[in-house]
Amino acid sequence: DNGDGGVRITGSKKTARVSGWSVRSALGLKDTLFTIEVNNEVGQQFKRRYRRLDGAPGKATSSVYPVPRGWDRPRGRAQDFRHGRMTWVKATDKVLWQWGRVLAHYDAQKREKSVLGMPASDTWGKRSYRGARYVNGVIVWSKDTGAHHVWGSFDDAYVRHGGVKGPLGLPLKRRDG
Repeated sequence: DNGDGGVRITGSKKTARVSGWSVRSALGLKDTLFTIEVNNEVGQQFKRRYRRLDGAPGKATSSVYPVPRGWDRPRGRAQDFRHGRMTWVKATDKVLWQWGRVLAHYDAQKREKSVLGMPASDTWGKRSYRGARYVNGVIVWSKDTGAHHVWGSFDDAYVRHGGVKGPLGLPLKRRDG
């Protein structure tokens, strides 16, 4: 809230501001000083995997939504959690959990709409590096090199040469020119 008073209501398509009195009246409250807490439940298609992960993704922070967002024919469904995102991929009927810097890099690339496409693995790796596979590539992160993605024919060559464990090692920042 920016201190303008009233209540800001945010929906999937629009945000509106209404007076506290309007909300109080609509909800039958005795005062305009109130708090609303939204608790999202773990989506039905994610519950089994969530239990197998022993709750590691943390509390759900969104409801379930189709991905990619805005597409007429979604390729899956996702739900955000305190520690990452779970995605059900329709093509493979798998639920994947991605988190941390790998997920942040994926989000920065425009997620499912990026050149990487839909997720194809959980976040994996050792303490020194983390990564995740996507339909069209891979993202690898390390403290020393940061997060980078490799895709297309470069990804094919990277995998053929052993990926992170091969002689090429961790991907580095692209050099232009």
